[in-house]
Amino acid sequence: MHVTKEFKKKTFLKQFLLGLHVSNSISNPISIQQRKNSIKLSADLAMAFARGRTHWTHALITKLGQKEENKSTLKGILGRRYEILMARYSCPLLYQKVQRRKKSVRSYRFSYNAQKRRSSALKGSCVRVSPSVVARNLENRRTKVLKRLVPGGELLNGSALLSEALDYVISLKAQVDMMKSLWRATQVSSSSNVELVPSAPLQKKDASCTIANSEE
Repeated sequence: MHVTKEFKKKTFLKQFLLGLHVSNSISNPISIQQRKNSIKLSADLAMAFARGRTHWTHALITKLGQKEENKSTLKGILGRRYEILMARYSCPLLYQKVQRRKKSVRSYRFSYNAQKRRSSALKGSCVRVSPSVVARNLENRRTKVLKRLVPGGELLNGSALLSEALDYVISLKAQVDMMKSLWRATQVSSSSNVELVPSAPLQKKDASCTIANSEE
Protein backbone atom coordinates (compact mmCIF):
# COMPACT_ATOMS: atom_id res chain seq x y z
CA MET A 1 0.00 0.00 0.00
CA HIS A 2 1.58 3.24 -1.13
CA VAL A 3 1.94 6.26 1.11
CA THR A 4 -0.41 9.14 0.37
CA LYS A 5 1.36 12.15 -1.07
CA GLU A 6 0.98 15.64 0.29
CA PHE A 7 -2.21 17.45 -0.64
CA LYS A 8 -1.22 20.67 -2.44
CA LYS A 9 -3.35 23.34 -0.81
CA LYS A 10 -2.19 26.18 -3.06
CA THR A 11 -3.11 24.18 -6.15
CA PHE A 12 -6.52 23.42 -4.67
CA LEU A 13 -7.20 27.08 -3.89
CA LYS A 14 -6.05 28.22 -7.33
CA GLN A 15 -8.13 25.66 -9.24
CA PHE A 16 -11.17 26.18 -7.02
CA LEU A 17 -11.25 29.95 -7.51
CA LEU A 18 -10.61 29.51 -11.24
CA GLY A 19 -13.53 27.10 -11.49
CA LEU A 20 -15.89 29.51 -9.74
CA HIS A 21 -14.76 32.36 -11.98
CA VAL A 22 -15.28 30.34 -15.16
CA SER A 23 -18.69 29.09 -14.01
CA ASN A 24 -19.89 32.62 -13.24
CA SER A 25 -18.62 33.96 -16.56
CA ILE A 26 -20.30 31.20 -18.59
CA SER A 27 -23.77 31.49 -17.04
CA ASN A 28 -24.61 34.95 -15.73
CA PRO A 29 -27.03 35.44 -13.97
CA ILE A 30 -26.68 32.12 -12.18
CA SER A 31 -29.36 30.29 -10.19
CA ILE A 32 -28.92 28.75 -6.75
CA GLN A 33 -28.82 25.20 -8.14
CA GLN A 34 -26.29 26.17 -10.80
CA ARG A 35 -24.15 27.81 -8.14
CA LYS A 36 -24.24 24.62 -6.04
CA ASN A 37 -23.25 22.54 -9.06
CA SER A 38 -20.42 24.90 -9.96
CA ILE A 39 -19.08 24.83 -6.40
CA LYS A 40 -19.15 21.02 -6.32
CA LEU A 41 -17.55 20.75 -9.77
CA SER A 42 -14.84 23.26 -8.91
CA ALA A 43 -14.12 21.56 -5.57
CA ASP A 44 -13.89 18.06 -7.09
CA LEU A 45 -11.67 19.20 -9.95
CA ALA A 46 -9.46 21.18 -7.57
CA MET A 47 -9.13 18.13 -5.32
CA ALA A 48 -8.04 15.99 -8.26
CA PHE A 49 -5.38 18.50 -9.33
CA ALA A 50 -4.20 19.08 -5.76
CA ARG A 51 -3.72 15.35 -5.21
CA GLY A 52 -1.82 14.67 -8.43
CA ARG A 53 -1.75 11.64 -10.69
CA THR A 54 -3.49 8.62 -9.23
CA HIS A 55 -6.02 6.13 -10.49
CA TRP A 56 -9.00 7.74 -8.78
CA THR A 57 -8.07 11.28 -9.91
CA HIS A 58 -7.96 10.13 -13.53
CA ALA A 59 -11.31 8.40 -13.13
CA LEU A 60 -12.83 11.43 -11.41
CA ILE A 61 -11.79 13.82 -14.18
CA THR A 62 -13.16 11.41 -16.78
CA LYS A 63 -16.45 11.10 -14.89
CA LEU A 64 -16.79 14.88 -14.63
CA GLY A 65 -16.03 15.33 -18.32
CA GLN A 66 -18.67 12.83 -19.42
CA LYS A 67 -21.53 15.03 -18.18
CA GLU A 68 -22.84 17.48 -20.75
CA GLU A 69 -23.48 20.27 -18.24
CA ASN A 70 -19.83 20.17 -17.13
CA LYS A 71 -18.11 20.23 -20.52
CA SER A 72 -18.25 23.98 -21.09
CA THR A 73 -16.97 24.70 -17.58
CA LEU A 74 -14.20 22.12 -17.87
CA LYS A 75 -13.12 23.51 -21.23
CA GLY A 76 -12.93 26.98 -19.70
CA ILE A 77 -10.90 25.73 -16.73
CA LEU A 78 -8.56 23.33 -18.52
CA GLY A 79 -8.25 25.15 -21.86
CA ARG A 80 -6.07 23.22 -24.28
CA ARG A 81 -5.53 20.49 -21.72
CA TYR A 82 -9.19 19.44 -21.90
CA GLU A 83 -8.93 17.34 -25.06
CA ILE A 84 -5.60 15.87 -23.96
CA LEU A 85 -6.89 14.87 -20.54
CA MET A 86 -10.13 13.45 -21.89
CA ALA A 87 -8.25 11.39 -24.46
CA ARG A 88 -5.70 10.25 -21.90
CA TYR A 89 -8.07 9.41 -19.07
CA SER A 90 -10.92 7.86 -21.03
CA CYS A 91 -10.38 4.10 -21.25
CA PRO A 92 -13.04 2.48 -23.45
CA LEU A 93 -11.04 -0.74 -23.78
CA LEU A 94 -10.75 -1.09 -20.03
CA TYR A 95 -14.44 -0.33 -19.65
CA GLN A 96 -15.34 -3.04 -22.16
CA LYS A 97 -13.02 -5.43 -20.35
CA VAL A 98 -14.75 -4.70 -17.06
CA GLN A 99 -18.18 -5.18 -18.62
CA ARG A 100 -17.12 -8.53 -20.08
CA ARG A 101 -15.72 -9.55 -16.71
CA LYS A 102 -18.97 -8.59 -14.97
CA LYS A 103 -20.98 -10.52 -17.55
CA SER A 104 -18.84 -13.63 -17.12
CA VAL A 105 -19.13 -13.38 -13.33
CA ARG A 106 -22.91 -13.05 -13.55
CA SER A 107 -23.17 -16.06 -15.86
CA TYR A 108 -20.94 -18.09 -13.55
CA ARG A 109 -23.02 -17.15 -10.51
CA PHE A 110 -26.22 -17.99 -12.35
CA SER A 111 -24.94 -21.44 -13.31
CA TYR A 112 -23.59 -22.01 -9.81
CA ASN A 113 -26.90 -21.02 -8.19
CA ALA A 114 -28.85 -23.19 -10.62
CA GLN A 115 -26.63 -26.16 -9.85
CA LYS A 116 -27.01 -25.48 -6.16
CA ARG A 117 -30.80 -25.39 -6.42
CA ARG A 118 -30.84 -28.65 -8.37
CA SER A 119 -28.66 -30.39 -5.80
CA SER A 120 -30.82 -29.12 -2.93
CA ALA A 121 -33.96 -30.25 -4.72
CA LEU A 122 -32.51 -33.71 -5.20
CA LYS A 123 -31.55 -33.98 -1.57
CA GLY A 124 -34.95 -32.72 -0.46
CA SER A 125 -33.50 -30.73 2.41
CA CYS A 126 -32.28 -27.20 3.01
CA VAL A 127 -28.63 -26.50 2.33
CA ARG A 128 -26.67 -25.44 5.37
CA VAL A 129 -24.38 -22.49 4.73
CA SER A 130 -21.05 -22.57 6.49
CA PRO A 131 -19.74 -19.48 8.35
CA SER A 132 -16.90 -19.12 5.85
CA VAL A 133 -19.39 -18.75 3.00
CA VAL A 134 -21.34 -16.12 4.95
CA ALA A 135 -18.14 -14.19 5.66
CA ARG A 136 -17.12 -14.39 2.02
CA ASN A 137 -20.50 -13.09 0.87
CA LEU A 138 -20.31 -10.22 3.35
CA GLU A 139 -16.82 -9.36 2.14
CA ASN A 140 -17.99 -9.38 -1.47
CA ARG A 141 -20.88 -7.05 -0.66
CA ARG A 142 -18.60 -4.59 1.10
CA THR A 143 -16.14 -4.73 -1.76
CA LYS A 144 -18.93 -3.89 -4.22
CA VAL A 145 -19.95 -0.89 -2.12
CA LEU A 146 -16.34 0.28 -1.91
CA LYS A 147 -15.92 -0.03 -5.67
CA ARG A 148 -18.98 2.15 -6.21
CA LEU A 149 -17.74 4.82 -3.81
CA VAL A 150 -14.18 5.17 -5.13
CA PRO A 151 -13.86 6.72 -8.62
CA GLY A 152 -12.54 4.04 -10.94
CA GLY A 153 -12.90 1.40 -8.25
CA GLU A 154 -14.59 -1.06 -10.61
CA LEU A 155 -11.19 -1.65 -12.22
CA LEU A 156 -9.42 -2.46 -8.94
CA ASN A 157 -9.28 -5.42 -6.59
CA GLY A 158 -7.62 -6.39 -3.34
CA SER A 159 -4.88 -4.20 -1.92
CA ALA A 160 -5.00 -1.77 -4.85
CA LEU A 161 -8.65 -1.01 -4.10
CA LEU A 162 -7.93 -0.46 -0.41
CA SER A 163 -4.97 1.78 -1.21
CA GLU A 164 -6.98 3.95 -3.59
CA ALA A 165 -9.89 4.10 -1.15
CA LEU A 166 -7.61 5.26 1.67
CA ASP A 167 -6.01 7.87 -0.57
CA TYR A 168 -9.42 9.08 -1.75
CA VAL A 169 -10.76 9.40 1.81
CA ILE A 170 -7.70 11.39 2.93
CA SER A 171 -8.08 13.71 -0.06
CA LEU A 172 -11.78 14.18 0.71
CA LYS A 173 -10.91 15.15 4.27
CA ALA A 174 -8.36 17.67 2.99
CA GLN A 175 -10.98 19.05 0.61
CA VAL A 176 -13.48 19.50 3.45
CA ASP A 177 -10.84 21.22 5.60
CA MET A 178 -10.01 23.63 2.79
CA MET A 179 -13.68 24.43 2.20
CA LYS A 180 -14.16 25.09 5.92
CA SER A 181 -11.14 27.41 5.94
CA LEU A 182 -12.53 29.34 2.97
CA TRP A 183 -15.92 29.62 4.66
CA ARG A 184 -14.34 30.96 7.86
CA ALA A 185 -12.32 33.47 5.86
CA THR A 186 -15.44 34.76 4.11
CA GLN A 187 -17.26 35.03 7.43
CA VAL A 188 -14.42 37.03 8.98
CA SER A 189 -14.20 39.36 5.98
CA SER A 190 -17.96 39.93 5.92
CA SER A 191 -18.08 40.65 9.67
CA SER A 192 -15.19 43.10 9.39
CA ASN A 193 -16.99 44.93 6.57
CA VAL A 194 -20.13 45.19 8.69
CA GLU A 195 -18.15 46.68 11.57
CA LEU A 196 -16.50 49.26 9.34
CA VAL A 197 -19.72 50.61 7.79
CA PRO A 198 -21.24 52.36 10.90
CA SER A 199 -17.93 53.93 11.85
CA ALA A 200 -17.84 56.22 8.79
CA PRO A 201 -20.70 58.60 9.84
CA LEU A 202 -19.22 58.89 13.32
CA GLN A 203 -15.91 60.03 11.87
CA LYS A 204 -17.67 62.64 9.71
CA LYS A 205 -19.61 63.89 12.74
CA ASP A 206 -16.45 64.23 14.79
CA ALA A 207 -14.76 66.06 11.94
CA SER A 208 -17.67 68.52 11.62
CA CYS A 209 -17.58 69.17 15.37
CA THR A 210 -13.88 69.95 15.29
CA ILE A 211 -14.38 72.36 12.37
CA ALA A 212 -17.21 74.15 14.21
CA ASN A 213 -15.12 74.48 17.35
CA SER A 214 -12.20 75.87 15.39
CA GLU A 215 -14.43 78.50 13.74
CA GLU A 216 -15.77 79.63 17.13
